[in-house]
Amino acid sequence: MGALEPVRNIDFVRTLSRMSGRSELVKKNMARGNKALCIVHSLKEKYELPQEQLARYSGELAEIEAANEQCRSCTGMDCSHKPEWKRLMVQADCTGGQFSLRVCPCRLQQEKLRQQRLEKLMDTAHIPVNYRQDTWTNFTLMPGNKRGLLLATMAAKENISLYLHGDCGTGKTKMASILANERLKKGLSVLFVSVTELFRTLQDSFDKSGNKQKDKILPLIKKTNCLILDDMGTTQRTEWKVAILQEIIDYRYANVLQTIVTSNYSLPELKDHLIIRDRSGKVQEDKQASRITSRLEEMCQVAKLDTPSFRHKREDILS
Repeated sequence: MGALEPVRNIDFVRTLSRMSGRSELVKKNMARGNKALCIVHSLKEKYELPQEQLARYSGELAEIEAANEQCRSCTGMDCSHKPEWKRLMVQADCTGGQFSLRVCPCRLQQEKLRQQRLEKLMDTAHIPVNYRQDTWTNFTLMPGNKRGLLLATMAAKENISLYLHGDCGTGKTKMASILANERLKKGLSVLFVSVTELFRTLQDSFDKSGNKQKDKILPLIKKTNCLILDDMGTTQRTEWKVAILQEIIDYRYANVLQTIVTSNYSLPELKDHLIIRDRSGKVQEDKQASRITSRLEEMCQVAKLDTPSFRHKREDILS
């Protein structure tokens, strides 16, 4: 077999090379064109836009689709969007056959913000530390608390006020705290107030700075979405204390605000306790007591918790 002869016409070789290059370029352009047509066809199925608008904004729409795909697989550790879209969800608004870009916080960012709001609400709610993480699964259903638990679970979902009464240790505070936790999860402002601590705080502020602190504290208590008044009736009654209670209850009654009251007393017993008497026991003032209990009776569902004391059970276990 003879040796290959060298190609003598170098121009012919260059022509073939140029033709080959053009052929590859044509193929690439055709591929790009086919891909663009596929994208436009795909976008046409999803977005109600005229053909002209689809062709004009196909690049932007394809970029939005890619960003949404990134969102679906995102774990929240690192956002892959371009800088101006970081921590955002992007959507195409095609209302009226016109394209516009709509952005909102990403789902993970929204959950993070929701959790931050919940933590802030929890910090200001003053729910007893022992009960802050409790849910209804932490509460034991017994025949003596069945009605109370039913009403409390309803009040956790709706704007229902409750008056929970019963002996010490029957779970009134725990039940009210769990209800408060559930209301917090719905984004409502909640305030858990020990009536004894309330009067002590107001009295201290009055002694130190006149009514200034009182004027700051009472509006917060009166206006919060859900107010828990724990252990009403455990403090020594005075005209000033009864007047404070009436101011709070009247405001919440008038504005249909959810109020949860716990007490060792039934409503008739609470009324008797709040009546102002002199040293001999003679009634000096009973209108405020009547007004408070009348308001509570009208605004609240009433339930008695009649169960063995949880505190006594705990003491028996430890002994």
